[in-house]
Amino acid sequence: MLNFIILGSEQRLQKLSFFKTDTHESVLPLNFNHKEEIVTMLDILIANADGNIIILLPPGCQPTQSARKILKKMALINQPSWGWFAFNSRRKNFLQHLKKANTFLRHIPSLEQGIFFSKDLYFSLGGIGAINLMPFEEIAKRLYSRIDPQKTLPALIIRSKDVKIT
Repeated sequence: MLNFIILGSEQRLQKLSFFKTDTHESVLPLNFNHKEEIVTMLDILIANADGNIIILLPPGCQPTQSARKILKKMALINQPSWGWFAFNSRRKNFLQHLKKANTFLRHIPSLEQGIFFSKDLYFSLGGIGAINLMPFEEIAKRLYSRIDPQKTLPALIIRSKDVKIT
């Protein structure tokens, strides 16, 4: 039902241990070597995924149990849906306030928030598009042009100090 894709380079993901999943969840590492590979590898991973809800997460993060329950309900309903996770309230700094304002105004989640969407919706849009300075910018614009996002889910549990792809 749920496929968690951890975005990160092969070198970065080798150092991480992934969170435990139940029978209706799977964790798939992206494991790219060069940034140019991300879009193609992501399309392949999503196409081969068993679940109908895809969750893109930065390395060292995991969703809370309550967020997982909500995502499972979305998967059972099997309707086109997408959204992101709230910012972690424990990490308060100026940069996070700027990212929070950007998310509110432009409806583009930052990497540390993660993003989720239904598999069918992803392919109906033609995929993620491009990975820019803000990795979810292109896909968020595409998704928002189709349907409104879901209410934000509870913040991710961040187990790493630096949340970035490479």
